[in-house]
Amino acid sequence: PDGRLFYVMELLRGLELGKVMNQRGRLTAAEVLPYLEQICRGLQATHEKGIIHRDLKPENIFVLDRDPMNIKLLDFGIAKLQHQGMGGITLTQTGMVMGTPLYIAPEQASGEVQSIGPQTDLYSLGVIIYWMMSGKPPFFNETPALLLAMHISEEVKPIREVFPSVPAAVAELVEQCLAKKPGDRPASAQELARRFAEAVEEADAEEAAGEASIPGPSTVRSLTSIDGEPAVEISTGEEASTTGPKQPPAPADPDRTVEQAAADGAPATSAMPAAGEGSSTLPSAEQDPGRAHLTIPVPIS
Repeated sequence: PDGRLFYVMELLRGLELGKVMNQRGRLTAAEVLPYLEQICRGLQATHEKGIIHRDLKPENIFVLDRDPMNIKLLDFGIAKLQHQGMGGITLTQTGMVMGTPLYIAPEQASGEVQSIGPQTDLYSLGVIIYWMMSGKPPFFNETPALLLAMHISEEVKPIREVFPSVPAAVAELVEQCLAKKPGDRPASAQELARRFAEAVEEADAEEAAGEASIPGPSTVRSLTSIDGEPAVEISTGEEASTTGPKQPPAPADPDRTVEQAAADGAPATSAMPAAGEGSSTLPSAEQDPGRAHLTIPVPIS
C-alpha cells in the first residue's frame, strides 16, 4: 500500500544436495540415479529455453523434504542471459570468468564465452556425480587460479582408480561429462540421464547374474562322501552350539599353504583385502548363532 516493492518466493523445506552428500557419504551408482534423473530433467527444461545455468553445484540443488523425493534447481543469478550489469558491463563479456572454481567447466574457466552451452552445465554435473560416487572431487586446489588451470588442462583421474567398485559403463559416462571439449560430452541432459540409467541397469543385471551362479546351502548337490568323509555337511548355529565349547579359530596366516592348513585342521586364509575396500571376514556360527555354515572337507593327496 505504501509503494514499496517486494516479491514472493516459494517456501522450500528440505536440504541442499551438499548437506545430503555430507550426511550420506559415498553413494552407489544406483543411489545416485534418482538425483541425476531429476537434475537432468530440470536442466533439459532450461536448456530448451536457451538458458544455461553456469553455476550448477550441490548448494544450488535443493532436495525437498517430500516423498517421493523431489529436487529443484536454484540460483540462476549468473545464468547466460544478455543483460547489462553495473556501468554497462555485459555479464557474458569474453574473458570474464564467472562460476564456482570447484565445479567450473574448462570453457568457463578460460573465459571462452562463445563456447558456453548446455554441455557447460553437464560438465559441472559430472563433477557432482564424480564426487557423489568417489567421495572426492575430480580436481581440488586451495588456490582458485590453480584450480581453474586444473579444469582447463589437467586430465581427470579415472573414477575407478579412486573407487574401483563404480561400474565400468557408469565410470565411462561420468568421465565423458568431464571431457575438456564441450563437443566430447553427452549431447544433452536428457541423453545423459538415459545413458546413466541404462548403465546402472546393465551393472545390476551383471551383479545379479554373478550372484545367481554361486550356489547356496539349500541348492548344493554333491556326492555323499569322499574317502569315507561326508562331502557336504550343513548345520545351523543351534546344532553347532550343542557340540560343546569350541576352540577359537587360528589367526589368519596369508603364507600358510593348503597342506599346512589341512594338517592343523584350520582353513588357509588370506589377509589381502578386496580392491578399494577394507579387509573383512564372514561371521562364523560362534559369532552369529543364527547363521548357517557350510563345511566342505577336501582330501589332500
